[in-house]
Amino acid sequence: MAESRKLIAHYMCPFAQRALYAASFKGVECEVVEVDLANKPDWFFEASPLGKVPALSETKEGKTYNLFESLQVCEYLDSFPGPNLYPRNQDGSVNVLEKTIVDAHINSKVSGFISSLVFFFFNEPNSENTEKLRNNITDLNKENLAGGNYFMHKVLGRNELTMADIALLPFVERLMAYKEGPWAIIVEGLEMDGVNAWYEKLTSEAWVQKYFAGYPRLNKLYEILRSGNYKGLTLPLSVYDS
Repeated sequence: MAESRKLIAHYMCPFAQRALYAASFKGVECEVVEVDLANKPDWFFEASPLGKVPALSETKEGKTYNLFESLQVCEYLDSFPGPNLYPRNQDGSVNVLEKTIVDAHINSKVSGFISSLVFFFFNEPNSENTEKLRNNITDLNKENLAGGNYFMHKVLGRNELTMADIALLPFVERLMAYKEGPWAIIVEGLEMDGVNAWYEKLTSEAWVQKYFAGYPRLNKLYEILRSGNYKGLTLPLSVYDS
């Protein structure tokens, strides 16, 4: 029976980018199916009941399996052969203890940074939320990404790329796109040498460049987000090129 693996995504969604980056890093072949999130088709809800991306639809032996949460999709992609996003034992099996530690840091520190960042997509800076984001950036710079090292280098005691870096990257991508424009006031005076070095290291990789959103498109998206007319990420992507 025919088998297929479809990764349903929108290239401008940071959560979908997580899965795209994971697939690209691992070298897992997927058919990328773009979906218009402003005009969601009925078929999309079969793969993603919550109507969110990414979703992965895999057909094996006539049965279709659907995954529809970004880290769940990324974890499945990491199960394929190739370079690892979760720590492995010497026999190649996942180191469950270290994986749990990585996941705990994603759920706490990465998610905390993201929640403080996302506020500014739709809202003007205020003292409370600006301070929260500045503190999170400072913490990343001094601790997790110090010296441009990978996110888990201090906790694991070795400098290797993990799922935490994949989970964080699309959101730092947006910070970098906006930090010299609409978010300049937010990052003014902050030390970001570690964050910058980490970001430059990752974005120099071919597997990242393949699905990099691009600053012109991100800035156009920001303009749309703040216009009051935002209905969701739409297609074609050329909407974000004007």
